[in-house]
Amino acid sequence: MAAPLLRQWRSLAVLGALLGLHLIAAVAQSPPTTPTTPAAPTTPAAPTTPAAPTTPAAPTTPIAPTTPAAPTTPAATPVAPANPPPAPTTPAPTATPVAPAKPPPVAPAVAPAKPPPVTPPPVTPPPATPPPATPPAVLPPAVLPPAAAPPPTATPPAEAPASLPPATTPPPVAEAPAELPPAEAPSKGKNKHKRRRKQHGKKEAPAEAPQPLSPPAPAAPSPADLEDVSGPAPSADVNASCRQHQNWASVVVQTAMAALLLSLAW
Repeated sequence: MAAPLLRQWRSLAVLGALLGLHLIAAVAQSPPTTPTTPAAPTTPAAPTTPAAPTTPAAPTTPIAPTTPAAPTTPAATPVAPANPPPAPTTPAPTATPVAPAKPPPVAPAVAPAKPPPVTPPPVTPPPATPPPATPPAVLPPAVLPPAAAPPPTATPPAEAPASLPPATTPPPVAEAPAELPPAEAPSKGKNKHKRRRKQHGKKEAPAEAPQPLSPPAPAAPSPADLEDVSGPAPSADVNASCRQHQNWASVVVQTAMAALLLSLAW
């Protein structure tokens, strides 16, 4: 950086020296101008007094009046100045200045010492102050458009109850025959009255409580009863899975339709 600055200063010094030499040569070649003496002021001429008007003589006889003579006006005659003003002197033409010969540049005997590099002071950044915390603006609650009612979906038909295998009923237990009274032998007409009396007495007598029957003995289970019939039949399981898939498909279709209607409403 120091070398270009030195070159610029040298060039400026050379130009200043050349301009000074030009000015000195121009002043030396121009002749000295003699100061001109100012002209003496001319005194103005005194104005001539006008001649007094002649008074008319008294008329002895009535004569035609004579017109009075017009007063003579003073003739303003300019007086020539005693000394004529001096003619303006034109300056002598100056000779064109001759450019002096450019002196050869003189190399410095000692190289100029380079100035030490100027290091700028470290710039300390200003302390970072956190921006003031502004509370978030409270927005009004967004009003959603009314959701379109989903299209009526066909209700699935009522499912028929799964057919269960017939429950195995235990074999009927042979009940003991009820004891019947002994059959009376047919009687003749003579015994009709006695028979009626017996029947009447039987009706009036309290009925005896029936004797409890003994519980039937448990029947031995058959081989068909030992089979596991807890689970549904295979056909019933397949039908139930098909119905479940149909229900899931209908739910998916309904949700897709609702989403499509909401997107159209937006």
